[in-house]
Amino acid sequence: HYCELWNTKDQCLFCNINATLKDQKAGGESTVVRKSPEVISEVLATALSIDPLNQRFIIVSGGTILGKYQGQTELDFFCSRLNAMREKLGACPPLTIQIGAQTDENWKAIHDTGIVTSVEPNMEVWDRKLFEWICPGKNKFVGYDEWIRRTIKAVDIFGPRQVNPNFVLGVEMAKPHGFTDVGTAVKSLASGWDFLMGHGVLPRHRFWFIEKGSALGDQTPPPLEYYIEAQKAYAELRQKHGIEMPYATQMGG
Repeated sequence: HYCELWNTKDQCLFCNINATLKDQKAGGESTVVRKSPEVISEVLATALSIDPLNQRFIIVSGGTILGKYQGQTELDFFCSRLNAMREKLGACPPLTIQIGAQTDENWKAIHDTGIVTSVEPNMEVWDRKLFEWICPGKNKFVGYDEWIRRTIKAVDIFGPRQVNPNFVLGVEMAKPHGFTDVGTAVKSLASGWDFLMGHGVLPRHRFWFIEKGSALGDQTPPPLEYYIEAQKAYAELRQKHGIEMPYATQMGG
């Protein structure tokens, strides 16, 4: 529940993770910022034993670690928790990890934990200039071109459609530097999805929630037309690239 990009004032502008943590502490909540491998694996094992049929998939997520935390790099931190889960659970539902775009060596280390089925190096926005503005830390510490290159390279390790970077649907229309025209905004986003799908990446998206405490917390959302056109473009691109539609109903004879 903590991202060190806030320490250098390079946090993603739509994000409120550290602000929320501050509010939780101010409100008296007992919050563990970074959970130990033992706690994570024990809680997960308990959840699966109580209600195994409802566990569709597992998401491992946390904020960026720029240096070291208790002697661990970001990769060490995540892998120690993944290894603890594997040792505790053995087999488990499909598991994805949300982490910054990694080098080939780091992707292999994550894969070698034997528990990760997919990865989500969340890019958030496609347009280069908007990426530089909205995701300054990702641009500063990895860079636009390198983020895309690493995302595509992950397909070689995890397989086609198992690399699923998120895009924050609507944030490319944020003021003052975002697109002002719905058609242009959707065209930009769709071009990115098309490019990534053509390289075996299956991007995903989440709606832009305008959060208190984020740098864009005083914004207004794009018009409904934007969301309709963006969802339409996404569906058409999945069809173009032969990717099954999410939540499709199987019709039997």
